[in-house]
Amino acid sequence: MKKSFVPIITVVGCLLCNSPVMARILIDGVNVKGSLHSVFRVPGQTVEVALPSGWQTDHDAPNVAIIVDASHQTYQWQSQQGGEDFTLQVFSLIPAERVRNGRLGNYMIGTYPVPPKQNTAAHQPPAGFLQVSPRLVDMQITDHFSLRPFISKQPGEFPKYLYLNDKLLAFLEDFRAAIEQQGFDIQGFGFISGYRTPHYNQQLDNINHSQHMYGNAADIYVDVDQDGRLDDLNRDGQHNASDAKFLFGLAERFMRSSPDYKGGLGLYVPTRKHTGFIHVDVRGYPARW
Repeated sequence: MKKSFVPIITVVGCLLCNSPVMARILIDGVNVKGSLHSVFRVPGQTVEVALPSGWQTDHDAPNVAIIVDASHQTYQWQSQQGGEDFTLQVFSLIPAERVRNGRLGNYMIGTYPVPPKQNTAAHQPPAGFLQVSPRLVDMQITDHFSLRPFISKQPGEFPKYLYLNDKLLAFLEDFRAAIEQQGFDIQGFGFISGYRTPHYNQQLDNINHSQHMYGNAADIYVDVDQDGRLDDLNRDGQHNASDAKFLFGLAERFMRSSPDYKGGLGLYVPTRKHTGFIHVDVRGYPARW
């Protein structure tokens, strides 16, 4: 059932976060587990939704094709058995063709590098960018994550712009659940970095084809007590490199056991400038460092 995006979005973010859907739903071939998911598409693109049997749709069919228009939209479905709801938020992007001289409005995007000859699919510039106003910053885009941690730390006034691969959101939700199953009371992650524009990535002297520029990557750490540093995950009474290695090991085992997620995994031990964290991405082929 299609509904207007603006009037109900705050309600969706609040009411559905603690009502996880156990059945798997396919969004453009990506397995989604939860009650809230978001996709980011330019107008004219189609979002394919495959629902489990026993779910109500407008067309009484398990497969739904959504053609994206120029406005953000929210779609909701309910299990006929009751007790489970699923909400899909479709964010409409400003087409990349609107970038002029490396800018969208007053916001510097920069120039995307030419894709490498190998693994070109993971290095294609985004087809569009989400315009982020202050009211969107704290909007829930999955059960446990809002838009805020994915916004580039690039200085500048609103509106800002970003792109996110929704497969990254599915990965983060599943990885969070896997950590929780290990006995950690984790509701989300601390974020070092999410999306970066090519302009900001260059300012950081980061690698030329960083997956952050393509909305595929996040630098994360577990911070249950919200003190801004990686928690004592191995429970040895200290906060040090061993905790980052512990988190890396959890991610490594999770990615090996999850054929849906092939991507990069990097280890970063704590320094004077930052806490320990790991880099994760969904580039589509394995990479480790």
